[in-house]
Amino acid sequence: MHEIDYETKRMGEAECLLLGCAEVADLFSTELDFHVERAQNEEVALSSIAASLKANKKFHFILVDLDDSALLLPRFMGSVNKLCEKEKDKIDVYAIAAATPRIEKICREFKVSLLSKPVTLEKIKHLVPLYKPDSEALSARSAR
Repeated sequence: MHEIDYETKRMGEAECLLLGCAEVADLFSTELDFHVERAQNEEVALSSIAASLKANKKFHFILVDLDDSALLLPRFMGSVNKLCEKEKDKIDVYAIAAATPRIEKICREFKVSLLSKPVTLEKIKHLVPLYKPDSEALSARSAR
């Protein structure tokens, strides 16, 4: 496993971890004003999650792209759940994908909330009051 300087990498306390999801990173960081950490693969994501839990600076939520063929949701969720159990904590997980009956079933089975593609500001803005209740991010952006 490779070493990462998490204190440097997590500039300003990342609030959410995006696994894959390159196409929506700007929506989360610019439009919703979330401090975002991005991981390109499962191994890096799990290392970031473990470090955040250990440092007691957990991510508010994780967003995964189910269209990434390298990501196996059952394996990933098993690893996330083990990390959370070990630290007696919980992190909400969301997935982006085309909403098909198969994908919906998998998400329900692993307690992952599905955000159907294409992801738009309208579909994700409900996350702000859930994870940033005192934020004025949306109202400031709307006033432009």
